[in-house]
Amino acid sequence: MRNFLILTAVTSMAILSGCSDSNASQRANFPKESGDYVQLYKADEGGPIKIEVARVDAEGKQKIAKGVVDDSGVHLSTRLFRAKVTFENCGVYKLDQPDHTSTNVYFEEVSQGGDCELGYMPGRATRITARQ
Repeated sequence: MRNFLILTAVTSMAILSGCSDSNASQRANFPKESGDYVQLYKADEGGPIKIEVARVDAEGKQKIAKGVVDDSGVHLSTRLFRAKVTFENCGVYKLDQPDHTSTNVYFEEVSQGGDCELGYMPGRATRITARQ
């Protein structure tokens, strides 16, 4: 009986150790259609949530600004509500998503950064889903 309990415990730990963080995801490619897009992804189980904003022109060329989410309450599967985000070259912004089903994300500038890759951040962008 004791051996059975030990075997069960060891098997359970082995199975659980193979489980990945359900919040981990991979960066997706941005659409080729013109517009402003945003995506959040988390490449590492313990790493930060990363954010990218892309401006795609009529010819499909992309300019991308990268940053990190500074709000511990943000999860990949939840809506963005006043989420604080810092972009490497564009500054600090608060992001809002009206509801869970909306793909619209609204940007509010908190502090301006340096030489932003996009020239300026959009007032609104379409949220795309990172790959799981």
